[in-house]
Amino acid sequence: FQQLAGENSPLLRQIGSKKELAHQKAVKERAEFLPTVFATGNKEIYQQHVLNGMTPSWFVGLGVKWTLFDGGRRWNHLRAARKLEQRVEALEDKYQDDIKAGVQKYYNELNQARDQLQSIGTSIKFAKEYLRVKEKAFREGMAESTSVVDARLNLSKVEVEQMKALYDFDVALAKLLVLSGRSEWFVEYAQRQ
Repeated sequence: FQQLAGENSPLLRQIGSKKELAHQKAVKERAEFLPTVFATGNKEIYQQHVLNGMTPSWFVGLGVKWTLFDGGRRWNHLRAARKLEQRVEALEDKYQDDIKAGVQKYYNELNQARDQLQSIGTSIKFAKEYLRVKEKAFREGMAESTSVVDARLNLSKVEVEQMKALYDFDVALAKLLVLSGRSEWFVEYAQRQ
């Protein structure tokens, strides 16, 4: 689940997109320090109306524009872009740690609910047997009706605990799968049950 969360977490994918955007912004701001180079050219293919013999039939031009001083604007933009990149990387690290901790937490909750379900299975068997014995004793006149009611209440209590454990199991599994980026597996699991 840790590996699935690292590969498929929608939150990490979103942070990855933001990280790429921040990187591209920093690249753009670094490019502002480079000169702008441009070239132009022209070739006259058909010379029907030549004004004078001094006009060339072709020309080529090359230009360079380089801002040497802009009052620190480029430096400030570059610093801001680098800070943004650092913040996004720190946020990504935090989210990775949070996701790992969340996966561990929900996995532990899942195991705890599973263990509880196993122990409740034994309690249900005992409560059913206890109810059967009390009902038989009541039919034979060896027990009072209150002991049968108590046995039924005990069985109901254990069944409610089982339902709660099943609910806790499903909730922990759903949270674990969502965090791992595999929420569709929960639907498949629910259809099998």
